[in-house]
Amino acid sequence: IDAASSTPDLKVYTFTPVNIKNLMSGGWESIATATGGKWYKLSTSVTEMYNYLMEIIDENACSTSE
Repeated sequence: IDAASSTPDLKVYTFTPVNIKNLMSGGWESIATATGGKWYKLSTSVTEMYNYLMEIIDENACSTSE
């Protein structure tokens, strides 16, 4: 988590089943949120996954520079 959170301009987005969201020490959600990213539920729904990816793209590619 420390290496990821200390890397400039890195946002980690993780997709895992709910049952392993926090399986490892710190968990995938902790890694994602430590970098300004987000954890998403891995889904078999094409629509749901598409919406997650569009959210990531919108946040990163379509945002204005400050």
